[in-house]
Amino acid sequence: MDKFYDKEDINKIIGRNIAIERKQRAIKREDLAEILGVSTSHMGLMERGERGVHALHFTKLSDIFDIPVSDFFTGGNRRRMSVLKARDSELQENQETISTLARNLNKSEVEYVVSMLRGIIAMRNDND
Repeated sequence: MDKFYDKEDINKIIGRNIAIERKQRAIKREDLAEILGVSTSHMGLMERGERGVHALHFTKLSDIFDIPVSDFFTGGNRRRMSVLKARDSELQENQETISTLARNLNKSEVEYVVSMLRGIIAMRNDND
C-alpha cells in the first residue's frame, strides 16, 4: 500500500471488498454469515467496516471466493479491473443485442419481457 491506513480505514476497505466479492457471486449475506459462524448483523458490521474481520475468517473467505487473502486489503485492483473491463464490453454487447431483438417484438411480447426483467431485478435485490 502506498500510504499508512488507520484501523478504521483498513476495516472499511476489507469490508467493502468482502461485500463486492459476495455480491459478485450472488451469495446472500445470511448464507455467508452462517458459513463464517457469525450473525447476519455481525456480517453487516464487517461489510461496512464497523467491525474487524477475525484472522480465521480470512482463510474461509479466501477459500469461498477463490482469491488470495491480500485481495481483501487491496481489492485485487489490477485483476479486477481487467475482469471488469471485459465484463463491461460483454455487457454492452448484450445490451445492444437485447435492444436489437426488442425492436422486433409486438406490444404484448415487450410487456412480457419487461415483467420478466423486473422479476429478475427484484430477485437480485432480495439477495443483497
